[in-house]
Formats: sequence, C-alpha cells, structure tokens
Amino acid sequence: MKRQSVDENHANPWKVWKELGRPRFPDKESVETLKEAAIPKLSTAKQKKEADGYLKLSITLTKNEVTLIELRAIVYETQTYEGLDDSLITSYSS
Repeated sequence: MKRQSVDENHANPWKVWKELGRPRFPDKESVETLKEAAIPKLSTAKQKKEADGYLKLSITLTKNEVTLIELRAIVYETQTYEGLDDSLITSYSS
C-alpha cells in the first residue's frame, strides 16, 4: 500500500509561505523551498491480507487531510536470489 497525504502539516506551501514572512516577491531560494514544501507526504505499509476477494483498510485522516491510496499486488522475489540473507547486514533487525 502506498499513501500520499496532504494536510495542514505536510505538502502545505501556504503554511511555509506564512512562516517565510508572507513575501510579496519570493526570491529563488524561497520559491525552491515552497516547491519542496508542496511535495505530498509518502508512506508505505506492509502487505495486507485479503478475505474473500476484499481488502479492508482502516485509516485515520488528520484535520483537512486529503489522501491518495494506491494498492498493487506484490510478488516476493527474495527466494529467487541465492545467498540473500538480511541477517548478514550489520545493524539489521527485522
């Protein structure tokens, strides 16, 4: 599951514009900051199990949030790679 969210704290260039002092003519650096501030928050989630062909999602929206949720089938390919062992990665814990 891929979730892209826009709310009062994420992807809100208007809030950033106010924090920049509401510049009437933003300079190039401020314009770049505003562009960066407009990028939606991205989050992912582990694969969900379906029951009888249906997938049940439970989400909570924050104040004034708009969310796009994309679902797609995942094909695990880990078993196809011989010698791939995540436990060999330093500081890795599952």
